[in-house]
Formats: sequence, structure tokens, C-alpha cells
Amino acid sequence: MQSLLGETGCLPYNECMKKLTYVIFATILLSCTPSNTESHDNSLMPSEVTSVIGLEDTTTVVGHYFNPLKGIKILTDTGEDYTNRLQVTGSVDFSQPGTYPLTYRIHRLPLQFQHVRNVTVAPGTYVAPTNPKTYITTPFASLGEGSYRTGSAPGISHPVQPNFIEADLLDRPVPTNQWWTSLAMSNYGNSNGIYNNPLRSSFSNDGVEVTQSGEGFTQFWNPEGNQTIAQFSLALKDFMIKPTSLSGSYQTKVIDYSDNTIKVAMRNSSSHLDHMVVTYNQGSPYIFAEMGNRNPITITAGTDGVSNYEYFTLDGNLLNERTYQGDGLITKPIHQRP
Repeated sequence: MQSLLGETGCLPYNECMKKLTYVIFATILLSCTPSNTESHDNSLMPSEVTSVIGLEDTTTVVGHYFNPLKGIKILTDTGEDYTNRLQVTGSVDFSQPGTYPLTYRIHRLPLQFQHVRNVTVAPGTYVAPTNPKTYITTPFASLGEGSYRTGSAPGISHPVQPNFIEADLLDRPVPTNQWWTSLAMSNYGNSNGIYNNPLRSSFSNDGVEVTQSGEGFTQFWNPEGNQTIAQFSLALKDFMIKPTSLSGSYQTKVIDYSDNTIKVAMRNSSSHLDHMVVTYNQGSPYIFAEMGNRNPITITAGTDGVSNYEYFTLDGNLLNERTYQGDGLITKPIHQRP
């Protein structure tokens, strides 16, 4: 190391400390520089799948939704649960009998996994899910040196019950503070807004609402003497979707959920047939609707604040005819101008 002293053998205190600081700082930087020859240790990474649960070929009853991830568990040689890393290719049309192959993959080096599962949709007798829990019927139960009360107490105010969630999902506590919780507690979720961001949705007798909520509510007070509102998704709904096979007053049922996803079935009262299943994924710009039959659906576009609509093919070509048959349709609202 070069001496910090000058020719006279000493330096002013301030300058000496400044040079000493620079030398220490440079030494620290050199000691923290990573080596280019450093290699990653993959010995702790899972290398193979050791346990697969629920990927057997199966048969489901036509008209009842099939969830390709329900009941599946993938464990690795390190004991980790890799189920949430599964990628599923293919789909099951639960409205049409047939056999549908699904390919399940995990590609996370050094681990690679692939399995093909055949799902057969066929006519049959549907058995509704049941609650796997057992309940104590006596009002008090003993536990160690103490006891606890079961059931409802007439003198205590109780919260609403999760009566609109599939029975087999009651094997664990139902979340009560999620963005979709109202759907488990009441039909239509009491028509509360379901915000999966950026879209807003809700259920009513008119079907399921899909609305782009935009940046939020903006109100312009009395421009030119007329009070107007913009981006108020509670009132300015984009469109509604409803299968024609559903009655005027149908029932919604939560049939599956996870941390970020929920699936809601739309059924006629006293029936287990899934006429439409809506999947919400928090943060996704899409809402997925899968049909349980080939009956037509009704799409009702909102008219508040809209003077007209234009319709385009998926290639972007403007449609001028009244009827169209294809894989999809792009709808563009023409907004009214003040």
C-alpha cells in the first residue's frame, strides 16, 4: 500500500483522514466484488417428481363443470409442493360428450415433468359434492380440561353462513375478508361489485356484468347546465352476459377458489346443472365464461353515456351486416359528447 505520508513524513490531519477513507473504501469494494468463476449450487433444487395425486384418467357427467386442477397435488424429491407450477394444455367442453386429452407440464430446471390425462364427458347420474366434515350435535364438547360450545346460541348474534359455496369446499375455513367473499354468503353476492382489477363484475337477474372501471369515478358538475358523470362503473356498466337457458332468477354458487382465483357457477334453482361458469383471476385483464350447453347467450350492452356501437371481426374489419358467425367479436362503444 502506498504511504499516506508526504516527503516531510507527515500530513495535515484532515487530508490524512480523507486519503485513509478512500483507501478503506476501495478495499471494501474489492473485497465485495463477486468472482466470475462462482457457480450456482443446484443440489438443493428439486430434480424429480416423487408423488402425483389426482392425475388419473377420469369421467365426468355432461353439463357439470370440470376443473382440471381440482384435487391434484405434485410433490418433489425435496418435499416441496409444485402443484402451483403446473401448466395445463387443452380444455374440456363439459357441454359435449367426448374424450378430451389434457397435458400437464412442469419445466423448472433441473426438474421436468409431463403427463397426459384423458377426461371423458358422458351422460350419467350426477352426485353432488358433500361436506366431508363431521359436526358435534351436542351443544357442548369437552376438550382436555375445558369445553367449548357448538352450533348456534339464540342469545348471540351470528354472522351470515356460507350457504352459496360448494359443500366439499367447507373442509377448511371459508375466507371472510376476500374480494369475492360476498358470493359465498348470498345469492348473486348480494349484487356487490367483484373487483378483480382492472375489471369490475357483478351478478343480477340480467346475468353477469363485465365493466372496465377505468381510472375511477370522475364527476363534472353542471357543464352547460347539465350534470354528467364519467367512469362511474356502478352506474355505467359496459355489458351483461346471460345464457338463455337460465331462468329469470337463477342461483350463483362458488365451486372453487384459491388465493387469487374464484370460479362461480350459474344454475337454475334446485338444479346442479352448470349453465355457465365464470372464472375471475385477481389482476387479470380477462374474465372467462364457459358454457354448459350450446344454447344461445344474450349479451346486453350498456347504453348510458353511449350513442352507438361499432362491431369488428377479430382481424379488425368493421361489420356492417346485422348477423355474424365467427370465433369472436370486438365491440366498440361510441361515447356521447357534451
